[in-house]
Amino acid sequence: VISETTYLDDPEGQNIELYIRTLHRGTVEATDGDFFVRRFDGKPASGRDPLDLDDLFRELSPDDRLDRPLSQGTTLGHVHLYSASLADSMHFYHDVLGFPPGPVITNFRMGDVGLTEEQPHVIAFNTWQGEDAPPPPPNSLGIRHFSIVLPNQTELGRVLKRVQQDGIATADIEEGTLVRDPSSIGVVLTTSNGGMSARDRNARTINR
Repeated sequence: VISETTYLDDPEGQNIELYIRTLHRGTVEATDGDFFVRRFDGKPASGRDPLDLDDLFRELSPDDRLDRPLSQGTTLGHVHLYSASLADSMHFYHDVLGFPPGPVITNFRMGDVGLTEEQPHVIAFNTWQGEDAPPPPPNSLGIRHFSIVLPNQTELGRVLKRVQQDGIATADIEEGTLVRDPSSIGVVLTTSNGGMSARDRNARTINR
């Protein structure tokens, strides 16, 4: 209802979700730690209906090639992260980084943050590996870091000020400023023109 999706594994066993948003078909609602989907005709739904392949394939035209790479304009829509604590992850991604909060679905052991009502569920986190689960050992399979691109240096400065106030360590790398979320997942903060160097941070006052 909210997206049409299918899942596959890359050669290293990491999950990849291919999906299209169908927000025009319904909304997600969270009540008492659980979630359900309400269609726009008012009928409830589980949100886990089987993918209608016939309906999906009707989107194809005779000229569509299925042996080509993903189309230009395909974007990374969201990431799912294994978390040790839903509350700690929500604090980091909402209070510190500034993403609007989404629902925390305790019965499903998942929470998320978004960008707007039209772009919910941008970063999701779950405790499916266990509450208080330790981070994976060095050089093991898993995400090293992902990047969050801020619109400009001023907004990057505001975020870095909140990072500093929260006592989170930072490191300057080529891609930007590296911080780690409460589950030790690396997050690179940058802008489309590149990150802010340590010299720039020390030379200016960052005001919210």
